[in-house]
Amino acid sequence: MKKAWFKVQGSTFNVRTGAGTLNATRLMIASKISFMFVLIYLPSMSSAAESQLAPIKIAYATTSGIRLPLWIAEEAKLYEKYGLDAKLINIPSGNTAISALVSGEVDVVSGSGSASIVAAGRGLPVVIVGSFGSTTYKLVANPGVLDLRGKTVGTSRIGSTTDFALRRALSKLGMAPDKDVKILATGIGEADKRIMLMLQGRMDGTLGSPESILAAETQAKVKLEILADLEEMKIYNTVGDLSTRTDLLKSRRDLLKAFFMASSEAIALGKKNKAFAQKVITKYMKVTDRKRLDTVYDASLGRMPSKPYPREEAVQLELESVAFTDPAFKNRKASEFMDSSIIAEIERRGFFAQLQ
Repeated sequence: MKKAWFKVQGSTFNVRTGAGTLNATRLMIASKISFMFVLIYLPSMSSAAESQLAPIKIAYATTSGIRLPLWIAEEAKLYEKYGLDAKLINIPSGNTAISALVSGEVDVVSGSGSASIVAAGRGLPVVIVGSFGSTTYKLVANPGVLDLRGKTVGTSRIGSTTDFALRRALSKLGMAPDKDVKILATGIGEADKRIMLMLQGRMDGTLGSPESILAAETQAKVKLEILADLEEMKIYNTVGDLSTRTDLLKSRRDLLKAFFMASSEAIALGKKNKAFAQKVITKYMKVTDRKRLDTVYDASLGRMPSKPYPREEAVQLELESVAFTDPAFKNRKASEFMDSSIIAEIERRGFFAQLQ
């Protein structure tokens, strides 16, 4: 029996079996059209998604553990999760960072609140809106030195944040600065370098962070005397403060809320996943030694508040420090220089409870 065939709209069918084969030429054309569609359409979808991200520029000062939430948010793509196209910029100088903030070159500054306080006190539109906490300072001395009376203690420069903290610590320990203890202005801001100068015999004590103390002990193969922990003495600093412009606080609250949600989730992630946080430390701080990794982590995320509210007690102490060299800041209140409304708003919405 002969097979009967007939054509229907370019397809050839077998009457007995009902089977058909699509015209090869039309199949090739259809495939090429589909492929071109994918090539053209998918990049446009990607571009559209990227264009929906709100740009935000974040400046940070020192490359230390107190900046970990910024780096974790970057590595875990938390900025994108909350609709931000974030750019992190390292600006070591606090004054330079605040100038960039005021001029609109950056939107948020993670750095010492002292520069923000001075700027705001002079009428510039700067306000402290959050904090990752304080850098942990300890009063250290050369091996065998347990009492600093009649000794020399090194500071960075007279009137600096660390200088004020040092003087307050000595006072709380019952020693009058410049009377019972000589204060030496070294001009050195880096704690590890001051400690090495101390070990060379130029002074008997100074302030140092846990990381700088460990680095100095490892290099010099000595064990330093830890005379006091300033955090335990309730002597706080504003190294981890977060500042923005007052116009952004009013007109771009959505931007700042997204930033704080990304940062807060980064803190939660770092606390839950120490291994991931330490990989971030290695990448950004070039620390590979296990003991140093633990030290950096414990001194930063290990004691970092889960809710990055600005710390009124730290800002108030910073104000007193600024007033030490500028009488115009005497009798000013911390509340004049800070605003916690953004973080309070996201807390009211139950955001922090969701991170538990």
